[in-house]
Amino acid sequence: AARSAQAKNKASFIADLLREWDPNHDGTITKMEFRNNIRKLLSQQKVDTKEVDQLFDKLDSDKSGELDIPEMKTSLKALQDASTKADERTQNGKDKAKEIRDKAERCQQVSDLTAAMEHALGEKEAMASKSTGAQIGVILTKKNVKVHDLVVKWGGNDGVISKPEFVKESLALGVVAKPKEVEGLFESLDDDHSGSLDVSEMKAALKKLCEEAETVKLIVKRHAQECSDLTKKVKAAQIEWEAFKEGEQKAIAEAKAQLEHEIQMKKLAVEQAKVAKQLAIEEKKAREAAEAQEFAARIEQR
Repeated sequence: AARSAQAKNKASFIADLLREWDPNHDGTITKMEFRNNIRKLLSQQKVDTKEVDQLFDKLDSDKSGELDIPEMKTSLKALQDASTKADERTQNGKDKAKEIRDKAERCQQVSDLTAAMEHALGEKEAMASKSTGAQIGVILTKKNVKVHDLVVKWGGNDGVISKPEFVKESLALGVVAKPKEVEGLFESLDDDHSGSLDVSEMKAALKKLCEEAETVKLIVKRHAQECSDLTKKVKAAQIEWEAFKEGEQKAIAEAKAQLEHEIQMKKLAVEQAKVAKQLAIEEKKAREAAEAQEFAARIEQR
């Protein structure tokens, strides 16, 4: 309905314009009339006479020095449509720029979320395997080992655990660490730097290792939740991105179809202009022939 109203308004505007441009109703417009009326029509702009004359010559396909009304109707409609299309292209250009910005932002969002998720996963894995003490604490907590029994099992009947014994037994638990890392842990637990851990030191050590294990457990749990949340966000962003690309492809297809339609309409307009021009020429010839016959008849009557 809106397009129909616009078409009617265009037709009405062109009809009014032609009535104004052809006040004597002779069906033609001279170059001077064309030039003067273009100046009135574009009164708010600087008009180049040379360009106006070039436009007239382009519209005057039969080089008669005059433009007939049917020809002018087609030409004015084409000019008006071209102006409308130019405005639409400008707006489409702005819309396209906005689409590109939106596309870049969406792409960046997916990229940022993916990077954040990968970082969180890395932190989670690193934290889970980082602490040698935490690993030992987790294993010993699960085994529910008593300190005295542990000292006897690891160190023998002398009541202490030496550094080599601590390293050997820790690695035997399945701890993922290098011997040097286990040695470093032993030294941090050996408060009196005697080179061995007695029952009291081992009791304090076991408590420390279990606390470290619990801390790491909480951190890993937090990272796991972050990973889960980020995974959901990444999936949602990817779905939105795919929908955006699908909509973009659909818009491109529609724009292509619209362009093909416009090309066909332009071809049709050219054909209509040719037909209108030919009809105008034939009408002019018929009118001239009728006038000649009428003139000849008057001569014979005299």
